Amino acid sequence: MILQQKNGCIEMMKIAIRQQRHRLKEEYFDPFPLHQVTKTSPVKSTTDEDWLKLVESWKTPKKMV
Repeated sequence: MILQQKNGCIEMMKIAIRQQRHRLKEEYFDPFPLHQVTKTSPVKSTTDEDWLKLVESWKTPKKMV
């Protein structure tokens, strides 16, 4: 029972994180050409280092679609 609850919480967190990344991409990456995407994090909850990793992942051909 406890394992099912733990797995359920993990799945909820994964979904929330994926949705947050999607919202960040829609707001701060998609509307701008690559050379205008900010190099520093526009949100307090994301470090500059994590922001740059996200930007790099969004630049892949698979995620540009």
